[in-house]
Amino acid sequence: MTSPDELSAEATEHLLLGEAIARLSREIQDVRRDLDDRVEYNARQVRSARRAVERMRLDRQLRRIPNAIRQTIKRTIGKRAPDGTVGEARATPVIPYVSSSKSTLLTVAHNYPVDESAYGGQPVARRLKYYRDAGHYVAVFVPSRDGTSRKVTAADGTDVVISGLDSLNEYGRSLGATQLLVHSPTPEVWSHAKHLAELMPTHVWMHGFESRSWRELGFDFTAAQMREQSPRLDALDTEKAKVLSTIMADPRINTIFVSAFMQSISEDFAGTTAATPHIIHNVIDLKAFPYRRRTTADRMKISVIRSFDKRNYGTDLATLAILELRKKPWFDELAIRVIGDGRHFEEDTEPLRGLTNVSLEQGFLGPGDLGAVLSQSGVALLPTRWDSQGMMMGEAMAAGVVPVTNAVAAIPEFVDADCAMLADTEDYRGLAAGIAELVESPDRYAALSLAAHNRVRTQCSAAYTVERELKLFAEAKTESAKR
Repeated sequence: MTSPDELSAEATEHLLLGEAIARLSREIQDVRRDLDDRVEYNARQVRSARRAVERMRLDRQLRRIPNAIRQTIKRTIGKRAPDGTVGEARATPVIPYVSSSKSTLLTVAHNYPVDESAYGGQPVARRLKYYRDAGHYVAVFVPSRDGTSRKVTAADGTDVVISGLDSLNEYGRSLGATQLLVHSPTPEVWSHAKHLAELMPTHVWMHGFESRSWRELGFDFTAAQMREQSPRLDALDTEKAKVLSTIMADPRINTIFVSAFMQSISEDFAGTTAATPHIIHNVIDLKAFPYRRRTTADRMKISVIRSFDKRNYGTDLATLAILELRKKPWFDELAIRVIGDGRHFEEDTEPLRGLTNVSLEQGFLGPGDLGAVLSQSGVALLPTRWDSQGMMMGEAMAAGVVPVTNAVAAIPEFVDADCAMLADTEDYRGLAAGIAELVESPDRYAALSLAAHNRVRTQCSAAYTVERELKLFAEAKTESAKR
């Protein structure tokens, strides 16, 4: 039988616990009211306040209380607590969403060139300056690979936040973004971006890796790698396809494909026909790659500008084509520049070392340097095994450089025999034959050079690409205002 003293001690303990819980609840309510008053502060102030709230969260304080009492309290307040405040690993941002009075485009991309020498993210960067010129404020969010957070101003003036995906929702809300632009929505990116997509008009771009099976680029793997990695990569494909199907089936989301080929690949992969599809190519900036009328001497100046990291860029085919050209009596008159970097650079360029008319330059080119190299070139040797558009090819063509490439994947959408020299799949001899024809037929070379520029100007210039995207934004704004 319990003694009166024991009852008194137990009752006292419960009383103290009840007072502690009530005090903590009042403190939490006070802090939440304080946060409501601070929503107009800048994002840094809000994040700091939120961290303070996180430290004081009631469910964390309850861990100090005996388990039975803690579970009772969590069951009680969990029924009325905001999503993410109790019992969930990832909290929903407490920042209310109020859209900016100015058109504010939040762009989510895997890479962005924050300085002039940066290589990744060029297709995204090319279009953003047109958005700014049209009066939109543009901010970029890049997922951080190491979990750190920083805000930088890119060389082109764009505000770029590099941070963990857990902060994307909060950043979009604090920014007051009016429209969401997502490039290459991987499952991880979309798991966070989808919350913002519920709040504002959303546009999603399908560029390539995010919307195709890894088996499309099976040539990037050895037989042993395929056996070892296929279970994991197939599982990732399943997850990717599920996410893409959800996005593409949503009529509220504009799904933008950079080519008809990419739409076909994406829809087959996702098993879904896009509800609101648009084929809009990546823009080729004619000002960054100005046209220069080529002379017959330019046909002897050949550039190979590629990433050597993956086999879809066909750098091994470029080497074989150059070696094939050695059989020609005029080979020594050629001036060949091989520029790029990646895991295959040493292997692919080794056979070219010692050729006095071949310059091997290991490293990536920034946009300014790329324009300078193309202005000095006459022929661009750009072999490929898989491309969703071929932006390097388009930029070369804009400058009047004649491309020599393989007619695979999306390439036939952008060039034909009237503006390029085309070879079949894996046909390095066909690539060499294309260069030989340009060298031996100066008049044909001159005609192809002008035709290449005109093809890009009437297919991939701003009027045919980003201006269509700007029209989508305007239409989305109008529709959003009606709701």
